[in-house]
Amino acid sequence: MIIVTAINSFLMMSSDSKASFSYKKFFVSYLPWILKEIVVSGIKTSSAILGFRKFKSNAKKIKASQRTPLGILIYGNSITLTPGTVTIEVGQGDLFVHALCNNSLNELEVGEMDKRVSYLEK
Repeated sequence: MIIVTAINSFLMMSSDSKASFSYKKFFVSYLPWILKEIVVSGIKTSSAILGFRKFKSNAKKIKASQRTPLGILIYGNSITLTPGTVTIEVGQGDLFVHALCNNSLNELEVGEMDKRVSYLEK
């Protein structure tokens, strides 16, 4: 889904657009990282569901530092693609996210994914 979004936005961006997005960075550094995060999160979520770990679901606003609509789109989709989390609402500079495990929200608040998506915009 992220790849389709990136290709679609590339085709729709005008040449005089001020939006800057690095597709090379996306495919070389971000895509392998998000695929790893999906696998790791899948394992954590599965262990919580099977009863190996205790979990408490929660929802809260997560800060988003992206400057472009494409950046926000990729950030929200990345959160939703990660098992156990879903982006419910996109606001001005933040996303409302529900997570099966409170740990997932804590990881989002640390901002690693936010930083990586923002890096794509430079």
